[in-house]
Amino acid sequence: MGDKTRILVMCGDSVLLFIKMIVDLKKKHNNKCQDEIESTRKNNWEWIRSQNKYDSRQEILSVAKEHQRRGLASKLMAKMEDAKKMKEFNCSGIASEISSLANQCLMKKRGYTIITETLLASECDASGNPLIVTDDGTDRVLLVEKDF
Repeated sequence: MGDKTRILVMCGDSVLLFIKMIVDLKKKHNNKCQDEIESTRKNNWEWIRSQNKYDSRQEILSVAKEHQRRGLASKLMAKMEDAKKMKEFNCSGIASEISSLANQCLMKKRGYTIITETLLASECDASGNPLIVTDDGTDRVLLVEKDF
């Protein structure tokens, strides 16, 4: 192959989390942190597009609660990272925007490199409390990448 086209595969869980955050926060804080969330996603996508000629994305990697802790997410990732399939689709890497603590740990374990890190608690209400509080203790959104 001559000039290798880089295809970006997005896998992550941030979209649903961000949508839920935006809806909940609109109700609670009159849209105050919607701009921050949208800005984070926009900045991540700008970086992704600047690095790649074409992108294809799978937005969500999620395992139902009753099936967690059985290695299913690792098996899904192994399928996606299959070298033969990557070559077949002319993929040279995978990037993922991840917000859940479990997926951040999984991606680190699988050798992904952190590109950007956005703290969720950077916006506070009038009392100084963070506008965004997650249920799993996540305090940041990571944009990670792994080249093949």
